[in-house]
Amino acid sequence: MTAPVSIELKWADNWTLPRLYERLQNQLVGQYLRAERSRYGIYVLGTDGRKGHWESSEGNLTFDQVIERIIRRAEELKTTCPGIGGLRVVAIDFRNPS
Repeated sequence: MTAPVSIELKWADNWTLPRLYERLQNQLVGQYLRAERSRYGIYVLGTDGRKGHWESSEGNLTFDQVIERIIRRAEELKTTCPGIGGLRVVAIDFRNPS
């Protein structure tokens, strides 16, 4: 039997970087992956460009830079949270390419 895969979707434009980290850790990992046999999670972050940047201690970040940091945090969580088989961060950019 295949284990369940939990998916959390967020419009990154609606959230600060600290809240995006928090939702990854406390919502996806802390709540959804606590379910019996849950070992895998997907964190989907989308942007439509409404938010031009995200503030961080390193300065203003682009969507791509935010995704890089969220991916690093997901990798950290995989190594520090027992029972996680995998976490994947998926970025979807809905901005007009022109």
